Amino acid sequence: MYRLFVFRNPLAYLWMVGWAILLRIPSFHPSFYPPSESFLITLAEQILAGFRPYQEVLTEESPLTVGLFVFIQWVFGDFTRSAVDIFTVVYIFICGFLFNQMFNDLKFQRERSLFPGMMFILITSLPWYAQELNGSLLLMLPMLLVVFLLIQTFEEGALPLPLLFKLGMLVSIAFLIHYQAIIFYLAIPLVYAMLSTPRIAEMVTMFIGMSIPLLISTLFLYFKGWLSAFISLSLFQQLDKLTDAIPSLGLSSFAKDYWELALAITFIFPAVLGMLAFRLGDNRLSSAQRKVESIMLVWLVTGTLMIIVSGFFRAANPLLPLVFPITFYLSRFFQLRIPSAIGALCFVMVLAFPTYSCIQYSFVSSSENLKDIPSGLNTPGLAWQKEQLDFPFAVAELKAVIHQKNRKPNGLILSKDPSRYLRAGINARGPLTDNRLLTYKLHLNLDNESPILFSGGLTVVDLWKALNKFPPDWIWDETGQVEEWKYFLPLYFSGWKKIKMTTGNIWLSPKSPKV
Repeated sequence: MYRLFVFRNPLAYLWMVGWAILLRIPSFHPSFYPPSESFLITLAEQILAGFRPYQEVLTEESPLTVGLFVFIQWVFGDFTRSAVDIFTVVYIFICGFLFNQMFNDLKFQRERSLFPGMMFILITSLPWYAQELNGSLLLMLPMLLVVFLLIQTFEEGALPLPLLFKLGMLVSIAFLIHYQAIIFYLAIPLVYAMLSTPRIAEMVTMFIGMSIPLLISTLFLYFKGWLSAFISLSLFQQLDKLTDAIPSLGLSSFAKDYWELALAITFIFPAVLGMLAFRLGDNRLSSAQRKVESIMLVWLVTGTLMIIVSGFFRAANPLLPLVFPITFYLSRFFQLRIPSAIGALCFVMVLAFPTYSCIQYSFVSSSENLKDIPSGLNTPGLAWQKEQLDFPFAVAELKAVIHQKNRKPNGLILSKDPSRYLRAGINARGPLTDNRLLTYKLHLNLDNESPILFSGGLTVVDLWKALNKFPPDWIWDETGQVEEWKYFLPLYFSGWKKIKMTTGNIWLSPKSPKV
């Protein structure tokens, strides 16, 4: 099976381009609005409209991720969604191409093959409802370049100071893209020390490189006046998540997210066998190859830790932190001299999940009504798509109410899905846009439960100030929060009228609400 991917012509990479486009076709569907990507686009719209990040729009996203979406939104405007989809395909292909070249150039294969790159693209595209551009995906390229530079430092010999400086900067940039990279931030110097005999000058150079991007971003936030809000809302928020995950080692959602678990086992099991083959056999590997394999092993361990501390399979694609080492060891596994029947069975197993995922997508996207689907088929992807199918009816009702009541489009949407603003074609306004973050920070205080440890929660006074600074003309509430808010802010919500909808309720404010 492995020989199907062997090539001797550089034009063979066109197959990889087609593969990347084919697997990402679902993301181009006009009704596909992935939550995190949609919120980042909404956030970019608000920032370009003059709202200040971390102060007037609440977000826990990292500065570089936010900055990338602001740039794309600034360049492409109304075509941002299409631009993001195209950028993602190109980005995935570039990562797959570079990884494939590294694997082949280091002669980990008997013949040049597309297999590593093709498997990388496959894993980063699953499951179909997770096909979005976010920090976890953007982390791929800088971390791959870090591995390239590590390999180069081993080949250069003594005092590769320029390479170590670049390596440190890339690790820091990865951290600024996605905070999960803090584990890599700490692990890379350790890996370098383990696999070489470092000198003080080398380690100092690496740490200087790691410090410069952090210093530049800190100074930028400070002079913009956003630093204190950023630390409280973004950095400390990650510590809050960590304290939530550690007591249970992130296993609280293990039983519920069986879909992601099946995806992980499909790829991890043969990858572990490939790792054992590296560790226990094939003494013909060179010293450089052994070092690369050691890097991948450390990456496998640190990636697993990233998954644990972030809530074990709570991410849309739980395999993203492990994509490179899994692909690396999968490529090794399918080169082993095993009976052809076993190899074919494992190959089918690896392809079975994506095949089923694509069939599921085709079924969901072509269905008009999923309410009667048996509960046994109610996987997270189908449950998510059910909500998307019900949503257009609610949008039509919303627009009818706004038109009938002669209301301005200055509304607030309270929903667990931040893509609602894009789907409804409504501009978001103010700090209450991300209802996921709002619910977490406000709910604990309203219910008088334990306070948020690091980042600080929102009080009723904060809510009142936000509602007055950016007064909504209407509130579309799918969560039932307005009923709770009315209890704490009866004067503000005096005179508001509730209209029941397909999903949730619309609350209309009086023409001159008394506050």
